[in-house]
Amino acid sequence: MKTAIQACLKQGALGIKVACSGRLAGAEIA
Repeated sequence: MKTAIQACLKQGALGIKVACSGRLAGAEIA
């Protein structure tokens, strides 16, 4: 269970980073 939760947290963190970077890039382009 712990390993599965950690894996989900890691994937979630990556997703958040991608979303934030995408928003920043979109703001810069706009």
